[in-house]
Parts: sequence; C-alpha cells; structure tokens
Amino acid sequence: MKTVIAVVVLLTTLLTARAGDSVVTFRNDVFRLPDGSLDPARLVTFDASFGALAGQGVRNGVVQEGERSYVAQLFKVEGGNGIPVGTPVPFGGPNTTDAGTWKGGNLTLAGVEPGSRVELMVKVWDDRFSTFEAAAASPLRWPSTPGFGSSAVFSYTQPKFPLLPSDTFMTGFSWFSITIPVPEPRILMLLSVGLAGLLCIRRR
Repeated sequence: MKTVIAVVVLLTTLLTARAGDSVVTFRNDVFRLPDGSLDPARLVTFDASFGALAGQGVRNGVVQEGERSYVAQLFKVEGGNGIPVGTPVPFGGPNTTDAGTWKGGNLTLAGVEPGSRVELMVKVWDDRFSTFEAAAASPLRWPSTPGFGSSAVFSYTQPKFPLLPSDTFMTGFSWFSITIPVPEPRILMLLSVGLAGLLCIRRR
C-alpha cells in the first residue's frame, strides 16, 4: 500500500512539474539496509565539537543553548554557486527513531531536463538563522556559535521515464557531520585574560 501511495505522489509531482524539468526526492530516510535499518552512509551526524553527542545522528532539541534545531536544504550547484531548491526541512525531534534524517518531499529542478545530469549538495544549519550563509558568518563564538555543515557535491540524473519512487532518490548523496567552529588559540587566550580580569575585580 505504501508503495502504491508513493508512486501516486511521484506521478502527481511529475505531472505538475513544467515540461523539461526533473524531480528529486529530498529525503534521506529512504536509504535502508536489507534489515530495514537506516543506512549510516546516508545520515547527518554531530561531530566531536558537540561533546557527548559526537557521532550521533542529528536530532532537534538535544543541544544545549536553547535546545537548538537544525534544518536541511537542497542546493543546485552551477558555476561553483549553490542555488537553493525548495525550502529548509527540519530534522526529527529528540525522541525520533530516525536520527540523522530529514523528510522532505519531491522537489522540482527547474531547467534540468529528465535524463540530464545535475550537480547537487545538501546544507544543514541552525534554524536561528534564515540561511546557511548567515549561520556560517555569525559573529557568535563557541559555545554559543551555531552548528552547520554541508555535503560533498554529488551528481543526480532523473530517468526520462521514472517508474518507481526510487528512481528519484538522491543516490549520490553521502553522510557528513555538522560542527561548532572552535575559536583560534589567540582568541581563547584573550578570553582567558578577560575572565582572569573579571575574577580579580570580583575578589576586590
């Protein structure tokens, strides 16, 4: 029954897309191992800068500093530039059984004819910011700085006549981690001096 519904949704999306446009399924929870478990090679994880969460799949509401949430967005890469496709999609909550995944829908790749290759990438960032670039350029610093990360650029080609939902999966997508940038040693030293000064003032 689920397969039938998925086929209907795919066909509906293809019919509503303009002639000459491709469609891609923007979700990574569809990649499963033979036993039905998530394929770890397709997940988004926290890196070592997240402490105890390191290596775990990204979930929303499990990071301190206001229980942060993260979103994923697809980008079409042209001439070295990333053009956003669709809107940002949130990850699951703290109790999700599919940590490291997002569940977007079928997106139209305008101007990409079925059967032709296109370069894509996925970016993830703290949803306190409206865009990935804003999060990456934030003046906030560790541990308040937002986490962010992006996948490697991968190729995608929608078959001219897709028959199954899997025909529009992002098969070239592979896992990556998001990070919280740690300030340079010089900045850490300045922070240490400032904290020491505050302690001296309080003791007087």
